[in-house]
Amino acid sequence: MSDNRPPDLSPSEAAQRWLDKRSVSLAEQTLTNYGYRLKVFTDWCYSEGIESMQDLTPWLIDEFDAKRKGDEMAPISLANHQKTVKSWLEWAEEVGIAPEGVASPIEVPDVERSQHVSNLKLDQETGLELLKEFRSGSDRATK
Repeated sequence: MSDNRPPDLSPSEAAQRWLDKRSVSLAEQTLTNYGYRLKVFTDWCYSEGIESMQDLTPWLIDEFDAKRKGDEMAPISLANHQKTVKSWLEWAEEVGIAPEGVASPIEVPDVERSQHVSNLKLDQETGLELLKEFRSGSDRATK
């Protein structure tokens, strides 16, 4: 009889597996964003000496959540970061590579619609340079 237990993965290995699985249904830029957000978490894990997904506990996740909320970032950025980490941890629980309950301490803040956009205004020269770059960009789907 074969052993059907999931492997003992590091946070980085688990993140890569989740990203690989999601790559079928997500745009490349979305995957890049998710990868960056998960790297923040996996870097924190290593700084805390967490080498296995099985080492995660709800308390440790609550510590991470509190740390992120103390970082200076826009509310929408924090919400996006926390939403990504929570989704990933929920998947890790579902497939059995993380203990049950580790995703629950992540609180995704509610963000008012007005905070979804920036009110930053560019000077005319910078704006024109960005438009020129956008319109001639090689990564555009259509030109």
